[in-house]
Amino acid sequence: MPLPIPADRLEAVARGSERVVYRLAERPGVLLKIAKGRPQTPPPVYRYEQALWDARRHLQDVPLPQIFGTVPTELGLAQVVEEIADGEGRSRTLASLATDGPLTDATLERLTEFARRAIEMGIPIHDPRARNLLYGVRDGEAAFVIVDGFGDRALVPLKRWLPWLNARVLNRRFDQVGREVGLIWDAAGRRFARGE
Repeated sequence: MPLPIPADRLEAVARGSERVVYRLAERPGVLLKIAKGRPQTPPPVYRYEQALWDARRHLQDVPLPQIFGTVPTELGLAQVVEEIADGEGRSRTLASLATDGPLTDATLERLTEFARRAIEMGIPIHDPRARNLLYGVRDGEAAFVIVDGFGDRALVPLKRWLPWLNARVLNRRFDQVGREVGLIWDAAGRRFARGE
């Protein structure tokens, strides 16, 4: 594959507040995340992202996409990440699942597992909106994964060093996620439930 990767070989599949996500047909199962605008110099390597990578290697149930590295493209430096999709190759956000109707019991349980893991692992998530949570298949199991709203802003993550503070913040944010899609977050039981 030629480097830098030509822009005409990249298919835009999602746009976030800071990055555009592309699919490269020659490399199924991975996505390229490129910062909006064209960076003149590659961004620094963040210790936080390295810590996430180390955790993913040792803990297969980390609710974050696996990060494979970076690659130059004509649009700028791209971060290569695991693609989260269902068995038919579709990426579904929590927001889109909730729009389709009530979540199934199994889907609700996967969402609760995601939230519990994030709190237990002390992952500082600054933007856990329903549109940032993807539902797909990982290692043959259905799971939610946060694909945006963590990382760069958490470069010096005070909440990572103070687990009680991170749990408190995450409980507040999961309450907001629940309200977005008509669910209730039970902070004491660390569980999502249907709103009455």
